[in-house]
Formats: sequence, structure tokens, C-alpha cells
Amino acid sequence: MFDLLVKTVIYLKMCFFKDLENFSWERVITEMKKRVPDVLDVLAAIAVPNVKVNSEQQSAPLCTAYGILMFTRWKQLSLIQKINTIVLSVGHATERTTKRLNREGVTVTRETYRGIMDDIGSDLTERACFNWMYAKVVL
Repeated sequence: MFDLLVKTVIYLKMCFFKDLENFSWERVITEMKKRVPDVLDVLAAIAVPNVKVNSEQQSAPLCTAYGILMFTRWKQLSLIQKINTIVLSVGHATERTTKRLNREGVTVTRETYRGIMDDIGSDLTERACFNWMYAKVVL
């Protein structure tokens, strides 16, 4: 069953900068509805016991719990952990905090974060084009 599940989970596997740039919690929820509705029901019962009118605010904790479960079993499914790591690093979280959260499956390692930042930097250099007429960089 677990091998079948990892083959069906597509969205969490994406791990390039463009995937991070186009991330959407609703795409994770949609994938869960299609591929693992039972897991979605269990997580919704635990993580979101009181369904409110504004369900957008409740999708992030639900998807994070799903991402932690998937990452614990399969390290390739780390899209949510990468986003968490970027948010924490931009917020100036210490390396110690990141290590602690990595042990719990919430973030990726510091080395992976550096790789993500390198990927983002290389993508920016590829996308940058010089506008010589105005002598500025247009992205």
C-alpha cells in the first residue's frame, strides 16, 4: 500500500524553484481528495475539528500534517518542508531551531536549504536580461 501511495503522490515530489514559486495549498488538498481521501478525512478530523466558513486558513495546517507524514516515510516528498525551511530562514531562525524541526520532519536540512538558495540564484541569473538602453536589469 505504501509503495502505491508514493507513486500516486505527485505534487509533493516537485522540488525545483519553479515548483516552489507556483506552490498552492489548494493543489495539495486537491491531490489528497483525489488520491488519498481516507487520509484527508482522518487528518481533517484531527487537525481541523471545527470547520469554519473560511477554509483557506485551515488548509495550511492540514497540508503540513500531510506533508510531515509523507516526508517521514519518503524523503523525496519534501516540498512542504522546503517551504517551511525557507520561511524560517527568511525569518532568521537559528540553525539549532532548524535542526530540531528537521528531526520532527517539519523542515529539511541546512545543506538542502543552501541547495535551494543556489537553485533560486541560478534561476535568477538565467532569467535576467540586460536592457542596455535604460542601463538596468529587467527580470
